[in-house]
Amino acid sequence: MIHLRLVLFVTIVAAVLLSCAAQKTEEQIRMEELADEILNSGKPVYMAHNLWFENPHRIESINFNGHPHRIAAGAEIETIRLAYKDPSASNKYIRFRIKGDDEDYRLVFQYKYQSNGQRKLTSEELVARTFTTMPFQQMTAGLMQDEIDNIRQGTIQKGMSKKAVLMSWGYPPLHYTRDLDETRWYYWKKRLVQDCVYFDENGRMVDASWFGTNGNENEIIE
Repeated sequence: MIHLRLVLFVTIVAAVLLSCAAQKTEEQIRMEELADEILNSGKPVYMAHNLWFENPHRIESINFNGHPHRIAAGAEIETIRLAYKDPSASNKYIRFRIKGDDEDYRLVFQYKYQSNGQRKLTSEELVARTFTTMPFQQMTAGLMQDEIDNIRQGTIQKGMSKKAVLMSWGYPPLHYTRDLDETRWYYWKKRLVQDCVYFDENGRMVDASWFGTNGNENEIIE
């Protein structure tokens, strides 16, 4: 009887694990593979997009682009690892150092901004979105010079592709922008001040505006 119960338990656990694995999309699997390459391959690692911060020891994954300091897209990363204060997912962060900089940077996950009711961003996805093994020249291959200039400045303008906007402003938080195929991406300048970036059917930026605490819409792109 004990043997049969053990077999049944193992069977149930295996079924649950297989079910979880089956639920992963091709994109999630790809991101996990990219994260593993970034963290464990020993290849040079770079910032995949501009990352703004106020406190280097608590950089918010929502990436408020109104913060005073910026780590530039393409900056070479000297060390990087996943860390956590305790097993709670809410305390996870990415710890990294930039080549030539002694600062100990920590990117905090902020899961409440990376969930949309259907799924949550995983730690591997955040690693794969924020870092890359491609140097800046390779990352920007195929982009127009105006797009590259905007990425270097941390700005956006009409006509930019979604790829270029991602490199300049990072990924829009998942809780407002559920899918990158959407024609509206929502960013934050700071708390309660939101940027909305609009794209046409070809994935080219056509406009952007910001919304303050009073709910009024203001153009940010001339």
